[in-house]
Amino acid sequence: MSRLPHGIIRTPEGVHVLEKDTHLSRWVEQHQRLAVADGEIMERFAKYIPAGGVVVDAGACIGDHTATYAELVGPTGMVYAFEPNPLAYQALELNFAKARNVQVVPVGLSDRAERAMINHDINVGATYLTPMPDWETSGVRCKRLDDVLVTIDRLDFIHLDCEGYELKALMGAQRILRLQRPIIALEINTKCLDRLQLKQADVFLFLINSGYRVVEIEPGIDPLTCEQRDVVALPNL
Repeated sequence: MSRLPHGIIRTPEGVHVLEKDTHLSRWVEQHQRLAVADGEIMERFAKYIPAGGVVVDAGACIGDHTATYAELVGPTGMVYAFEPNPLAYQALELNFAKARNVQVVPVGLSDRAERAMINHDINVGATYLTPMPDWETSGVRCKRLDDVLVTIDRLDFIHLDCEGYELKALMGAQRILRLQRPIIALEINTKCLDRLQLKQADVFLFLINSGYRVVEIEPGIDPLTCEQRDVVALPNL
């Protein structure tokens, strides 16, 4: 058996997690399965993901959402899982090495091809990107979704959990949004947006101008004061 990359451990169930992660990896270990978000996904998003469908999971981390998306689309569908954090990507790749309906991609999504600085957090899910000068060659790679999925003729659902990079990811997918009209689930994290000098209104305005309407899906939440929540953007008919 080959040795695992430093910082990655395999659970007794065969799931690859990050050794020093304080949150997601520990939840996976405690629940003894990778698909720890399946309840939330089934309640909120499953109705938008058909069998045989195509899903983009951006900010896939080690694949907790990816696993459920792959189950929903089934063997005739495809999930494209994007993760720029090198260590998380290695775990993601190991977790789906035998999956024929998952393609893992080691880049972040942005509005252009660029390098970004990765800012690590002990909670791997809170690790975030910040832009770097054009002349920099370090950092992690980011690409436009339009440039990665050039030949795609179908996209049903996009999930963006990019710790503030959601708007940049959307701006880099304008062709796909125009032609394929996928439903979009995205996290709105005001603290993450603040780092990029953005507001949630900037994200919503882009979606509205792209022919989408934003739907609040978390009952009892005040969107004006909530620091972190998920919303869904539905294409206008």
